[in-house]
Amino acid sequence: MMIGAKSFWWALASLPLMIVGALSPWARTLGGRVDGSQDEFVLLLAIVAGFMLLFLAASERRWLAVIPLLAGLTAAALTGNDITDIADFAPQVSGRFVSVEWGIYLALFGSTSLVLASVLLFVETTRTRAGAAPTRCRLGRHLVLTETARRKAFVQDAASFTPYVAVETSGVEVEKEGTLFFLPTRQKAGRDRFMKAEWKENRHLQRALDALEQVGVEVPRTMFVDVGAHIGTTTITAIRRFGFESALAFEPELGNFRLLRANLAFNDLETRIQTLNVAVSNRIGKAELKLRPSMGSKQRLLRGDEVAANSVRVPLTTLRRSRRGRKPRSGGGEPALARYQGSRTRSLAGRPGAAGAIGADRDGVHPTRTPTGRPAGGSPLVARRALHARARPASPAGRRP
Repeated sequence: MMIGAKSFWWALASLPLMIVGALSPWARTLGGRVDGSQDEFVLLLAIVAGFMLLFLAASERRWLAVIPLLAGLTAAALTGNDITDIADFAPQVSGRFVSVEWGIYLALFGSTSLVLASVLLFVETTRTRAGAAPTRCRLGRHLVLTETARRKAFVQDAASFTPYVAVETSGVEVEKEGTLFFLPTRQKAGRDRFMKAEWKENRHLQRALDALEQVGVEVPRTMFVDVGAHIGTTTITAIRRFGFESALAFEPELGNFRLLRANLAFNDLETRIQTLNVAVSNRIGKAELKLRPSMGSKQRLLRGDEVAANSVRVPLTTLRRSRRGRKPRSGGGEPALARYQGSRTRSLAGRPGAAGAIGADRDGVHPTRTPTGRPAGGSPLVARRALHARARPASPAGRRP
């Protein structure tokens, strides 16, 4: 748990101590209980501090953290002074016949606790405002962190019993029944997606489509091409959430490819998404694929002179060859949007008829031609600037994998 969230809840927990202490006896004489008038003021300070903490949680306005701090300092000063000089809150009673009760000590303890928590809270919100790590004390953020921690603990424990867990996306208007994904528990990519409520696939696709629209490239949502499809999270999202009619998914690693097929089958998308267990390059043949078993994604083809301990030989194809042998389906025609993983710019950017390509590792959009064959309304540089990111460069000529 982050310091900001801890200090926020610490400050809230100090308030009941102040309230109970203010309502409890502060002193006692032979004639009975003596409270004076300052216990009501301490109670008022606790209520004000509570409201300010709630406003801080809702708005994250840094200056609001000062008010609980001042309230705690004032209450601590009052109660501390009254303990040493009872005549301040009970001037009508002689000090020789007065005994200090537990209520004033509890109020002092709660006030001091509120001061310490408020100091930490103010420091933490100041660090967040200055651009440090985003450790916020917001109530909603705290609940999200708690849910994420529970999911993390669950999926880490599940990895010792099963290689897969299932998660369902819901709450999206265009997904009437939601989408269920089988995720690998022994891959970081699978665990990360299980822990997060919002996946980066949605954000990347939306940014790519927005960037293409800004430079005047119309994406007709016909066919989506996914190079390095992993287990289908991006491909299925393009169909279910972004309205593409069909998709062509390439995944060279066999384990990922099997899970990709399983996700398509469970979501009844086998007739709309064609899968190929090959790697995409600028030539046809075979090459070594460097595996990252613990990661599960971001695997890449080795160049001719590269050697890797953990690699497997996979077949290669080109987009032109795969499109030529593809069976006609609904939403056919040239690709409307292509997503690539790693340094695949060279094989995609020159593809005639493709409206654009989005990079998986770094969000680069490369509009080339519109689906009608006419030049797009904007340049790749403009599109990349619209995304505030650059694509990874293609492999140099003569260094084909």
